[in-house]
Amino acid sequence: MTNQPKASLLFLLPAMMACLLVVSSDASGQERGSLATPYAGLGGQRSMADGQLRSENGFVKFRRNIKIPAEVEGKLTQLNIEEGSTVKAGEIIGVIDDHSARLAVELKKAEKLEAKLNAENDINRRFAVSSRKLAEKEAEALRELFRKNVASRLEKEKKELEVEKAGLQIELADIETKGNQIKFIARSVELAMAEHELDRRQIKAPFDGVIEIEERDAQQGEWVQPGSPIASLLQMDELKVEADLPAIGTGDRVYAGAPCEVWVYADGKDGEPIRINAQLGFVSPGINSLESYRAWAVIKNQQVDGRWIIRPGMSADIVIK
Repeated sequence: MTNQPKASLLFLLPAMMACLLVVSSDASGQERGSLATPYAGLGGQRSMADGQLRSENGFVKFRRNIKIPAEVEGKLTQLNIEEGSTVKAGEIIGVIDDHSARLAVELKKAEKLEAKLNAENDINRRFAVSSRKLAEKEAEALRELFRKNVASRLEKEKKELEVEKAGLQIELADIETKGNQIKFIARSVELAMAEHELDRRQIKAPFDGVIEIEERDAQQGEWVQPGSPIASLLQMDELKVEADLPAIGTGDRVYAGAPCEVWVYADGKDGEPIRINAQLGFVSPGINSLESYRAWAVIKNQQVDGRWIIRPGMSADIVIK
């Protein structure tokens, strides 16, 4: 009798082990199901309940923030800006001593005018054509006299040579005209180069923006070298919002040109965001350690009472619907 319980236990043991395996398999399956939630646990990113993709770690940046350099060597004779000045594209913000450059332009203008007059001058050709016509008439008269034995052969051949000479003078006049035309082109190029050198001494804003001046920037009256910083120019009418967007399983939604909405928190994360329709301008080809794409979108900015609504450094989200 004592052996029957042991036998029963041995019989039940495989069944108990099978039950444990089933329970373990179910628990493992539940763990895998929790990880299947899209982008759960990704730093600063989430998939919203309505299916929108949103990145919460974005921020506003300057689209263009450059140092305006001097292009030539010389004394900075004019500086037409102050820190905070608003300038337009092409506006002259400073001038490097251009006295010699202006004189060079005037000289090249005079040389171009001289070359133009020479290129249009056809006096030598017209004189050569008239000379040949006269020589041909005289040659024909001498031929007639020669047939009547009044003029010698030498006189006749001499006049025929004059006809040939007049023809060569026409060809020479044509060559001189072409040479003068080439000189006119050369003088035109030289004038353009002189004007370009003068233009390089005028420091211009390459785009609309706001001026920022640092201590190391050149001051009026200083001697500058090519590349010397004159001022910083910050573009404010267009800004860039950069953020990380989920990469895994979203390749058909996250791409350059994809429509998106940018949320900018001008009053902080607790305030109502400014919502702007945009499109992704760039999506990185690689995926970072957060399983994300680096992406950015360009947004338009506006002023209210002379103040820009959106400023670089503000927190922002990129939302893809």
